[in-house]
Amino acid sequence: MVNVRIERKLRIFYQNVRGLRTKIDTFFLAASDSKYDVIVLTETWLDDCILSPQLFGSSFTVFRMARSRVNSRKSCGGGVLIAVSSGHCCCIDPAPISNTLEQLWVKIQLDRSSVSIGVLYLPPDRRNDLDVIQKHADSIGSVLSLLNPLDIAVLFWDYNHRELHWVPSESSGFVVDTSRSRLPAAGCALYDAFCFNGLTQTNPVKNARARTLDLVLVNEPALQNLSVMEADDPMVRIDPDHPVLDVTVTDVVPIALELAPQHRGLNFKHVDYDVLNEALSAIDWQFIDSQEDLTDIVDMFTATIRTVIEAHVPLQRPPMKPAWANRHLRELKRRRRAAQRNYQTNRTFLAKQRFKLASNTYKFYNQFLYSRYIERTQRSLRRHPKKFWSFVRSKRKENGLPASMFLGDLSASTASSKCELFAEHFKAAFSSSVATPDQIDAEIRDTTQESFDCGVFQVTEAHVLSAIRKLKHSTCPGPDGIPSSLLKNCSNKLVAPFEEKIFQYDSCE
Repeated sequence: MVNVRIERKLRIFYQNVRGLRTKIDTFFLAASDSKYDVIVLTETWLDDCILSPQLFGSSFTVFRMARSRVNSRKSCGGGVLIAVSSGHCCCIDPAPISNTLEQLWVKIQLDRSSVSIGVLYLPPDRRNDLDVIQKHADSIGSVLSLLNPLDIAVLFWDYNHRELHWVPSESSGFVVDTSRSRLPAAGCALYDAFCFNGLTQTNPVKNARARTLDLVLVNEPALQNLSVMEADDPMVRIDPDHPVLDVTVTDVVPIALELAPQHRGLNFKHVDYDVLNEALSAIDWQFIDSQEDLTDIVDMFTATIRTVIEAHVPLQRPPMKPAWANRHLRELKRRRRAAQRNYQTNRTFLAKQRFKLASNTYKFYNQFLYSRYIERTQRSLRRHPKKFWSFVRSKRKENGLPASMFLGDLSASTASSKCELFAEHFKAAFSSSVATPDQIDAEIRDTTQESFDCGVFQVTEAHVLSAIRKLKHSTCPGPDGIPSSLLKNCSNKLVAPFEEKIFQYDSCE
């Protein structure tokens, strides 16, 4: 018997993007194609005018810290962001962190531990500010102090200290080469903060000037399970001072959220109603005569109609993903993947150039199709307003419930546990007292007979047909799975089982 070890990974992408406000569409297309579990960005330059769905759609849970007058001397620029794939259970790290810093910490829950991912940005004009550096050090310490022995911490720090030279250490990671580095007070304070908190610098990738301006700091449990390399493909244009990083944490299993199952619906826009009406005519409705309870009649009638619908209504084709894609774009994407696999296997200059060519060709054509799709959507406002506003909602609507929710000391990360928290919350808003039978009888005796208006009303075939004709035509099914378009096109066959029957009901029953 051969034991096969399955390697489990958490992939993290890191890039200093030098502003996203003019690269929204480019970044959105790149994020849509991303296979990363986590995306970490610095210098986003974002503000409240740009929503997270414009950048990530609904595929990621996004946490942002924008630059403000509270955390910076400047009112624009800066900003950090962490986006976690929507299927993972994550939340803002609850450790106390100063809001006067440009930083974020997000915790991803694993099976038996967690991964805390942090991103810190130290602006060039604050890099020698010992007070800011000390606040960063205190913040790191407060987060790490709450970790369990098996928890992993990965910190991305754009620290803007060019004078520090990093060389491989004898054990693992990288240390500062004191013989080549000029260590001012701020540099010493930074290095002391790393060492004091037990963090190791693991980024081997240098920029075009042979410097390391972006640090990847990890704690002891992460050292043996982490690899850092230059990413094959950036999401936006690379800043020469900040290489793009691909960080992989192996042997971790993030807890998956309970997502609603995706069922393929029925396509009521392409129904052959002649065939469907013929099938309805062939049904033997005698079971209705054998039932006396109205609820049973409705349930059996609805179940029978659903059975016929499922047999004669075609399935809805899954929507093309993305909506602007075509066959040629999918072929270019296949070629790009093949070139990337070849480059990952053979790290040669020729393989890299072939991958860059395939990637750029795919990106340019994808951008062209997306721009054309946007133009068509904008022109559709008058003729197809639903399509237009559906697109607008997709760019404005944040993900539904947060990945984790809290009520007092209780927390929940799954769909069922979140419902339990809501139940506990609303339970406290209502009285649990129940009226006794004697109290109910007393209230009935005190109610005059004139308060009731008892009478008999009839439901005939003409009433049903009239009600169906007044329905608004729609191919979207209601809660019972039957759309009004089907009721209107099959009304005669649906009313047939009740011909020559008059239902009488006492309104007091």
